[in-house]
Amino acid sequence: MHPVVHMIREGEHQQQDFKFRVDDARKIAITLAAFANTDGGRLLVGVKDNGKIAGVRTSEEWHVIEGAADLYCDPPVDVEAHRWEVEGKEVLEVLVNPRGRKVHKAQDSEGRWWAFFRKGDRNLKAHIVQMALWQEKIESRGSLIELLPEEKKVLELLREEPRALNEIQRAVGMPRRALVTYLAHLMRWELIELDFEGERPHQWRFQLIQSLQS
Repeated sequence: MHPVVHMIREGEHQQQDFKFRVDDARKIAITLAAFANTDGGRLLVGVKDNGKIAGVRTSEEWHVIEGAADLYCDPPVDVEAHRWEVEGKEVLEVLVNPRGRKVHKAQDSEGRWWAFFRKGDRNLKAHIVQMALWQEKIESRGSLIELLPEEKKVLELLREEPRALNEIQRAVGMPRRALVTYLAHLMRWELIELDFEGERPHQWRFQLIQSLQS
């Protein structure tokens, strides 16, 4: 079996995406940044969403992708490419390496910079608490010794039901910046998690890790 056919049979998932062609550098930059901020990943360019091989001019597609990685990702995303010929058509395999010590942001059509991550086969804009969590991990801060009273208060609140950031802030009356830090601590210590239901971060709710729900 051809390696590309084997990849296609996996379908689209957290570390793989199909692209019929690449004609918008900013849009592809979002996918590159999302892969880099999660576990890395692979783009197969010249493959339709249904897995059918359409083929592309790989040199032209690679030119756009290189530009997206360098110009519309900050810091630039580390990518490499392999050209495949399968069924008489060219397919471009683009490998995206996981990020190092910096979070990658991508520029949208309005010139604004956002961090993205990969969840299943979706690219999602990062929640402010995820940004704080990533920064903690980069700086290796926040070893668990003892929960602060404020963190215990948040945990008790989430025992009642999952809540979005704004709901938690209204209930506990904490400054937003401090609350974001406490939630990042609790996520790093694997006491709470985000439920990603909904397309926008403000819709996502924090909940106790399932093993703690009782």
